Amino acid sequence: MKLARGKKVISWLPQDKVLLETDGPFAKVEGKVLFPSDVKVVIDQLGTLWNLDLKNTLITLRQNLVAIIV
Repeated sequence: MKLARGKKVISWLPQDKVLLETDGPFAKVEGKVLFPSDVKVVIDQLGTLWNLDLKNTLITLRQNLVAIIV
């Protein structure tokens, strides 16, 4: 998936419904294969799209996860 296309799709999603999933080694960013260990790249991109710093991006993702398991 192209990064621009992925950003567009993510922008359509409610922020409180987003969960992380690893697609590595099948996802690529700028031609580089991503692995589950590259999840920080995804978190950074989400923070940028949501206009949140790293701490608040992680809080949001954690809250989303807790919401589905509680």
